[in-house]
Amino acid sequence: MPILEYIDPATLMAAKARGAGRGAFAMPAPFPVAPVVTVCEPTGTAYMKYTPSDDSLQTVVRPRVITQSLVYAPLVTHKIADTTTTLASANATDIASSKTLADEILADANTHIASEVYHVAAGTAWVAGHIEDDATNIDATAVMSNLATGYTLVDALCDALIAHVADDTYHFEVSTLTFPGTPTTEPLLRAKVNLLRLALIAHMDDDAAHSVADPINSALVTATTVGTDEASDQTLVNLLQGYQNSHLAVGDATAADLAAVVVAANAAKAGLLAHMADSAVAHGGTADATNLATLTAVAAASDQATANTLLTAEKATYNLHCAILEGGAYITAGPVGLPIVWPCLGALFIKTDTSDGVFTVAEFKSA
Repeated sequence: MPILEYIDPATLMAAKARGAGRGAFAMPAPFPVAPVVTVCEPTGTAYMKYTPSDDSLQTVVRPRVITQSLVYAPLVTHKIADTTTTLASANATDIASSKTLADEILADANTHIASEVYHVAAGTAWVAGHIEDDATNIDATAVMSNLATGYTLVDALCDALIAHVADDTYHFEVSTLTFPGTPTTEPLLRAKVNLLRLALIAHMDDDAAHSVADPINSALVTATTVGTDEASDQTLVNLLQGYQNSHLAVGDATAADLAAVVVAANAAKAGLLAHMADSAVAHGGTADATNLATLTAVAAASDQATANTLLTAEKATYNLHCAILEGGAYITAGPVGLPIVWPCLGALFIKTDTSDGVFTVAEFKSA
Protein backbone atom coordinates (compact mmCIF):
# COMPACT_ATOMS: atom_id res chain seq x y z
CA MET A 1 0.00 0.00 0.00
CA PRO A 2 1.47 3.39 -0.93
CA ILE A 3 2.23 5.91 1.83
CA LEU A 4 0.16 9.06 1.43
CA GLU A 5 2.08 12.26 1.78
CA TYR A 6 0.67 15.79 1.94
CA ILE A 7 2.62 18.46 0.13
CA ASP A 8 1.70 22.11 0.35
CA PRO A 9 0.49 23.21 -3.15
CA ALA A 10 2.56 26.38 -3.12
CA THR A 11 5.67 24.39 -2.26
CA LEU A 12 4.89 21.88 -5.03
CA MET A 13 4.49 24.61 -7.65
CA ALA A 14 7.76 26.23 -6.61
CA ALA A 15 9.54 22.89 -6.83
CA LYS A 16 8.10 22.23 -10.28
CA ALA A 17 9.34 25.59 -11.42
CA ARG A 18 12.83 24.56 -10.28
CA GLY A 19 12.47 21.17 -11.99
CA ALA A 20 12.63 19.21 -8.73
CA GLY A 21 11.27 15.68 -8.60
CA ARG A 22 9.12 14.02 -5.97
CA GLY A 23 12.18 12.67 -4.21
CA ALA A 24 13.22 16.22 -3.36
CA PHE A 25 10.45 16.52 -0.78
CA ALA A 26 10.79 15.69 2.91
CA MET A 27 7.88 15.74 5.34
CA PRO A 28 8.31 18.91 7.45
CA ALA A 29 7.96 18.64 11.25
CA PRO A 30 4.64 20.08 12.49
CA PHE A 31 6.50 22.12 15.10
CA PRO A 32 10.02 22.34 16.51
CA VAL A 33 11.16 19.54 18.82
CA ALA A 34 12.25 21.89 21.62
CA PRO A 35 9.32 23.80 23.15
CA VAL A 36 9.35 27.10 25.03
CA VAL A 37 8.83 26.20 28.69
CA THR A 38 7.27 28.47 31.32
CA VAL A 39 7.03 27.68 35.03
CA CYS A 40 3.72 28.82 36.55
CA GLU A 41 3.16 29.25 40.26
CA PRO A 42 -0.49 29.91 41.16
CA THR A 43 -1.33 31.56 44.45
CA GLY A 44 -2.66 29.00 46.90
CA THR A 45 -5.48 27.04 45.27
CA ALA A 46 -6.44 29.82 42.88
CA TYR A 47 -6.84 29.26 39.18
CA MET A 48 -4.14 30.85 37.06
CA LYS A 49 -4.98 32.17 33.61
CA TYR A 50 -2.56 31.13 30.90
CA THR A 51 -2.77 32.51 27.36
CA PRO A 52 -0.64 30.77 24.72
CA SER A 53 1.31 33.02 22.37
CA ASP A 54 -0.13 33.74 18.95
CA ASP A 55 2.36 31.50 17.14
CA SER A 56 1.90 28.51 19.43
CA LEU A 57 0.61 25.35 17.78
CA GLN A 58 0.21 23.19 20.86
CA THR A 59 0.60 23.57 24.59
CA VAL A 60 1.38 20.82 27.09
CA VAL A 61 0.73 21.52 30.77
CA ARG A 62 2.25 19.22 33.38
CA PRO A 63 2.43 19.36 37.21
CA ARG A 64 5.97 19.72 38.52
CA VAL A 65 5.20 17.27 41.34
CA ILE A 66 4.16 13.90 39.97
CA THR A 67 1.84 13.19 42.89
CA GLN A 68 -0.35 16.15 41.97
CA SER A 69 -3.14 16.40 39.43
CA LEU A 70 -4.01 19.34 37.23
CA VAL A 71 -7.44 20.95 37.27
CA TYR A 72 -8.55 22.82 34.19
CA ALA A 73 -11.54 25.12 33.65
CA PRO A 74 -12.45 26.55 30.26
CA LEU A 75 -14.34 29.36 31.99
CA VAL A 76 -14.27 30.68 35.55
CA THR A 77 -16.21 33.28 37.47
CA HIS A 78 -13.58 33.57 40.20
CA LYS A 79 -10.02 32.27 40.28
CA ILE A 80 -10.61 31.37 43.92
CA ALA A 81 -13.64 31.69 46.20
CA ASP A 82 -13.85 34.89 48.24
CA THR A 83 -14.30 34.00 51.90
CA THR A 84 -12.78 37.25 53.18
CA THR A 85 -15.11 40.04 52.05
CA THR A 86 -18.44 38.27 52.49
CA LEU A 87 -21.20 40.10 54.37
CA ALA A 88 -21.67 39.27 58.04
CA SER A 89 -24.07 42.01 59.22
CA ALA A 90 -27.58 41.00 60.25
CA ASN A 91 -30.37 41.18 57.68
CA ALA A 92 -32.00 44.61 57.42
CA THR A 93 -35.15 44.91 59.52
CA ASP A 94 -35.15 48.57 60.66
CA ILE A 95 -33.27 51.82 60.15
CA ALA A 96 -30.34 50.84 62.37
CA SER A 97 -29.71 47.41 60.84
CA SER A 98 -30.27 48.73 57.30
CA LYS A 99 -27.67 51.46 57.86
CA THR A 100 -25.15 48.89 59.08
CA LEU A 101 -25.78 46.47 56.21
CA ALA A 102 -25.77 49.23 53.56
CA ASP A 103 -22.39 50.47 54.78
CA GLU A 104 -20.91 46.95 54.82
CA ILE A 105 -22.15 46.22 51.29
CA LEU A 106 -20.53 49.42 50.03
CA ALA A 107 -17.19 48.58 51.65
CA ASP A 108 -16.97 44.82 51.13
CA ALA A 109 -18.49 44.56 47.65
CA ASN A 110 -16.16 47.21 46.28
CA THR A 111 -13.19 45.48 47.91
CA HIS A 112 -14.26 42.25 46.21
CA ILE A 113 -14.83 43.87 42.82
CA ALA A 114 -11.43 45.58 42.83
CA SER A 115 -9.50 42.45 43.80
CA GLU A 116 -7.42 40.55 41.25
CA VAL A 117 -7.01 37.78 43.80
CA TYR A 118 -10.50 36.65 42.78
CA HIS A 119 -10.84 38.19 39.32
CA VAL A 120 -9.00 38.13 36.04
CA ALA A 121 -9.03 41.94 36.16
CA ALA A 122 -10.41 44.54 38.54
CA GLY A 123 -14.00 45.53 37.90
CA THR A 124 -15.67 48.91 38.20
CA ALA A 125 -16.47 50.11 41.71
CA TRP A 126 -19.77 51.83 42.45
CA VAL A 127 -20.73 54.67 44.77
CA ALA A 128 -23.89 55.40 46.70
CA GLY A 129 -25.45 58.49 45.17
CA HIS A 130 -22.77 61.18 45.08
CA ILE A 131 -19.16 60.33 44.33
CA GLU A 132 -18.45 61.88 47.72
CA ASP A 133 -20.61 63.46 50.37
CA ASP A 134 -20.86 67.23 49.93
CA ALA A 135 -20.05 68.68 53.33
CA THR A 136 -18.86 71.95 51.79
CA ASN A 137 -22.28 73.18 50.69
CA ILE A 138 -24.33 72.09 53.72
CA ASP A 139 -26.29 75.18 54.72
CA ALA A 140 -26.41 76.33 58.35
CA THR A 141 -28.25 79.63 57.83
CA ALA A 142 -30.89 80.44 60.45
CA VAL A 143 -34.40 79.36 59.47
CA MET A 144 -36.86 81.95 58.19
CA SER A 145 -38.84 83.72 60.89
CA ASN A 146 -39.69 86.91 58.99
CA LEU A 147 -39.21 88.35 55.52
CA ALA A 148 -35.66 89.56 56.18
CA THR A 149 -34.46 86.15 57.39
CA GLY A 150 -36.37 84.56 54.48
CA TYR A 151 -34.42 86.67 51.99
CA THR A 152 -31.15 85.57 53.58
CA LEU A 153 -32.07 81.88 53.75
CA VAL A 154 -33.34 81.50 50.20
CA ASP A 155 -30.21 83.26 48.87
CA ALA A 156 -27.96 80.92 50.86
CA LEU A 157 -29.80 77.78 49.72
CA CYS A 158 -29.78 78.80 46.07
CA ASP A 159 -26.09 79.69 46.17
CA ALA A 160 -25.29 76.35 47.83
CA LEU A 161 -27.30 74.40 45.23
CA ILE A 162 -25.67 76.29 42.34
CA ALA A 163 -22.22 75.36 43.68
CA HIS A 164 -23.26 71.77 44.41
CA VAL A 165 -24.69 70.84 41.00
CA ALA A 166 -21.69 72.36 39.17
CA ASP A 167 -19.07 70.38 41.11
CA ASP A 168 -17.68 67.18 39.57
CA THR A 169 -16.20 66.23 42.93
CA TYR A 170 -19.69 64.99 43.76
CA HIS A 171 -21.33 64.32 40.40
CA PHE A 172 -20.77 62.19 37.29
CA GLU A 173 -22.35 64.93 35.19
CA VAL A 174 -22.50 68.57 36.24
CA SER A 175 -25.06 71.24 35.40
CA THR A 176 -25.62 74.97 35.70
CA LEU A 177 -28.38 76.70 37.67
CA THR A 178 -29.41 80.34 37.80
CA PHE A 179 -31.83 82.07 40.15
CA PRO A 180 -33.12 85.65 40.49
CA GLY A 181 -31.21 88.05 42.69
CA THR A 182 -31.86 88.74 46.36
CA PRO A 183 -35.61 89.26 46.92
CA THR A 184 -36.79 92.51 48.40
CA THR A 185 -40.52 91.81 48.65
CA GLU A 186 -42.68 88.85 49.64
CA PRO A 187 -43.74 88.11 46.01
CA LEU A 188 -40.09 88.01 44.95
CA LEU A 189 -39.27 85.75 47.89
CA ARG A 190 -42.14 83.43 46.95
CA ALA A 191 -40.99 83.24 43.32
CA LYS A 192 -37.43 82.36 44.30
CA VAL A 193 -38.48 79.74 46.88
CA ASN A 194 -40.78 78.05 44.37
CA LEU A 195 -38.01 78.00 41.76
CA LEU A 196 -35.68 76.41 44.33
CA ARG A 197 -38.29 73.73 45.00
CA LEU A 198 -38.46 72.78 41.30
CA ALA A 199 -34.68 72.83 40.91
CA LEU A 200 -34.26 70.49 43.87
CA ILE A 201 -36.75 67.96 42.50
CA ALA A 202 -35.02 67.96 39.11
CA HIS A 203 -31.57 67.53 40.63
CA MET A 204 -32.57 64.80 43.09
CA ASP A 205 -34.17 62.82 40.25
CA ASP A 206 -31.10 63.16 38.03
CA ASP A 207 -29.54 59.69 37.84
CA ALA A 208 -27.02 60.89 35.26
CA ALA A 209 -25.50 63.21 37.84
CA HIS A 210 -25.69 60.56 40.58
CA SER A 211 -25.14 56.80 40.59
CA VAL A 212 -28.89 56.54 41.25
CA ALA A 213 -31.62 59.09 41.97
CA ASP A 214 -32.56 60.21 45.51
CA PRO A 215 -36.22 59.08 45.72
CA ILE A 216 -36.81 59.83 49.40
CA ASN A 217 -35.76 63.48 49.34
CA SER A 218 -37.36 64.00 45.95
CA ALA A 219 -40.66 62.67 47.26
CA LEU A 220 -40.41 64.88 50.35
CA VAL A 221 -39.82 68.00 48.28
CA THR A 222 -42.56 67.04 45.83
CA ALA A 223 -44.99 66.65 48.72
CA THR A 224 -44.43 70.22 49.92
CA THR A 225 -46.98 72.96 49.22
CA VAL A 226 -45.83 75.76 46.95
CA GLY A 227 -45.63 79.21 48.50
CA THR A 228 -48.66 81.41 48.11
CA ASP A 229 -48.14 83.94 50.91
CA GLU A 230 -45.57 84.81 53.56
CA ALA A 231 -46.62 82.01 55.92
CA SER A 232 -46.47 79.30 53.26
CA ASP A 233 -43.19 80.75 51.95
CA GLN A 234 -41.75 80.38 55.43
CA THR A 235 -42.94 76.78 55.82
CA LEU A 236 -41.62 75.82 52.40
CA VAL A 237 -38.15 77.39 52.57
CA ASN A 238 -37.52 75.96 56.05
CA LEU A 239 -38.46 72.46 54.82
CA LEU A 240 -36.31 72.84 51.72
CA GLN A 241 -33.26 73.59 53.83
CA GLY A 242 -33.56 70.22 55.59
CA TYR A 243 -34.24 68.23 52.44
CA GLN A 244 -31.42 69.92 50.53
CA ASN A 245 -28.94 69.25 53.34
CA SER A 246 -30.12 65.63 53.54
CA HIS A 247 -29.52 65.17 49.81
CA LEU A 248 -26.01 66.63 49.96
CA ALA A 249 -25.11 64.10 52.66
CA VAL A 250 -26.08 61.10 50.48
CA GLY A 251 -22.83 59.65 49.22
CA ASP A 252 -20.01 57.24 49.80
CA ALA A 253 -19.71 57.76 53.55
CA THR A 254 -21.81 56.14 56.27
CA ALA A 255 -25.51 55.87 55.50
CA ALA A 256 -26.79 58.67 57.72
CA ASP A 257 -30.57 58.51 57.37
CA LEU A 258 -33.36 56.76 55.45
CA ALA A 259 -32.65 58.75 52.30
CA ALA A 260 -29.03 57.58 52.35
CA VAL A 261 -30.08 53.97 53.05
CA VAL A 262 -32.48 53.91 50.09
CA VAL A 263 -29.93 55.44 47.74
CA ALA A 264 -27.24 53.03 48.97
CA ALA A 265 -29.53 50.02 48.46
CA ASN A 266 -30.44 51.07 44.92
CA ALA A 267 -26.84 51.91 44.03
CA ALA A 268 -25.71 48.56 45.40
CA LYS A 269 -28.23 46.77 43.23
CA ALA A 270 -26.98 48.54 40.11
CA GLY A 271 -23.34 47.93 41.05
CA LEU A 272 -23.80 44.26 41.94
CA LEU A 273 -25.83 43.53 38.81
CA ALA A 274 -23.14 45.11 36.63
CA HIS A 275 -20.47 43.06 38.37
CA MET A 276 -22.36 39.76 38.20
CA ALA A 277 -22.97 40.31 34.49
CA ASP A 278 -19.34 41.18 33.76
CA SER A 279 -17.95 38.17 31.92
CA ALA A 280 -15.47 40.03 29.74
CA VAL A 281 -13.39 42.05 32.21
CA ALA A 282 -13.68 40.89 35.81
CA HIS A 283 -14.66 37.27 35.37
CA GLY A 284 -12.96 34.63 33.30
CA GLY A 285 -15.44 34.35 30.48
CA THR A 286 -18.69 33.66 32.30
CA ALA A 287 -21.20 35.75 34.22
CA ASP A 288 -23.04 34.77 37.41
CA ALA A 289 -26.39 34.20 35.72
CA THR A 290 -28.19 32.66 38.69
CA ASN A 291 -27.59 35.43 41.21
CA LEU A 292 -27.98 38.04 38.47
CA ALA A 293 -31.52 36.81 37.79
CA THR A 294 -32.42 36.55 41.48
CA LEU A 295 -31.31 40.08 42.34
CA THR A 296 -32.82 41.56 39.16
CA ALA A 297 -36.24 40.35 40.29
CA VAL A 298 -36.10 42.30 43.58
CA ALA A 299 -37.82 45.70 43.43
CA ALA A 300 -35.90 48.93 43.91
CA ALA A 301 -35.98 50.57 47.32
CA SER A 302 -38.37 53.46 47.86
CA ASP A 303 -39.00 53.35 51.64
CA GLN A 304 -37.79 51.53 54.73
CA ALA A 305 -39.64 48.28 54.02
CA THR A 306 -38.45 47.95 50.42
CA ALA A 307 -34.92 48.97 51.44
CA ASN A 308 -34.91 46.17 54.03
CA THR A 309 -36.02 43.64 51.41
CA LEU A 310 -33.50 44.79 48.81
CA LEU A 311 -30.52 44.99 51.17
CA THR A 312 -31.24 41.52 52.55
CA ALA A 313 -31.47 40.12 49.00
CA GLU A 314 -28.21 41.83 48.08
CA LYS A 315 -26.51 40.23 51.06
CA ALA A 316 -27.73 36.75 50.09
CA THR A 317 -26.91 36.96 46.38
CA TYR A 318 -23.55 38.65 46.96
CA ASN A 319 -22.41 36.00 49.43
CA LEU A 320 -23.47 33.25 47.02
CA HIS A 321 -21.64 35.03 44.21
CA CYS A 322 -18.41 35.16 46.22
CA ALA A 323 -18.43 31.37 46.56
CA ILE A 324 -18.57 30.65 42.82
CA LEU A 325 -15.47 29.24 41.13
CA GLU A 326 -16.06 27.54 37.81
CA GLY A 327 -18.57 29.04 35.48
CA GLY A 328 -19.27 25.68 33.89
CA ALA A 329 -17.85 22.20 33.62
CA TYR A 330 -14.26 21.54 34.58
CA ILE A 331 -12.02 18.52 34.24
CA THR A 332 -8.93 17.10 35.83
CA ALA A 333 -6.13 15.59 33.83
CA GLY A 334 -6.97 12.20 35.29
CA PRO A 335 -4.39 10.21 37.25
CA VAL A 336 -1.70 12.16 39.05
CA GLY A 337 1.19 13.49 37.05
CA LEU A 338 -0.50 13.32 33.64
CA PRO A 339 -0.40 16.40 31.43
CA ILE A 340 -3.08 18.39 29.69
CA VAL A 341 -2.50 18.79 25.96
CA TRP A 342 -4.06 22.02 24.74
CA PRO A 343 -4.48 22.78 21.03
CA CYS A 344 -4.00 26.52 21.57
CA LEU A 345 -7.51 27.65 20.86
CA GLY A 346 -7.30 30.39 23.47
CA ALA A 347 -6.65 31.05 27.15
CA LEU A 348 -7.21 28.42 29.82
CA PHE A 349 -7.46 28.42 33.61
CA ILE A 350 -5.29 25.92 35.47
CA LYS A 351 -4.42 24.94 39.02
CA THR A 352 -3.21 21.84 40.80
CA ASP A 353 -5.24 19.84 43.28
CA THR A 354 -3.12 20.97 46.23
CA SER A 355 -2.21 24.36 47.64
CA ASP A 356 0.72 26.14 45.99
CA GLY A 357 1.16 23.48 43.31
CA VAL A 358 3.55 24.44 40.53
CA PHE A 359 3.06 23.43 36.91
CA THR A 360 5.00 23.93 33.70
CA VAL A 361 3.66 24.99 30.33
CA ALA A 362 5.51 23.86 27.20
CA GLU A 363 4.56 25.73 24.04
CA PHE A 364 5.37 24.15 20.69
CA LYS A 365 5.49 27.06 18.27
CA SER A 366 5.49 27.36 14.49
CA ALA A 367 8.89 27.32 12.86
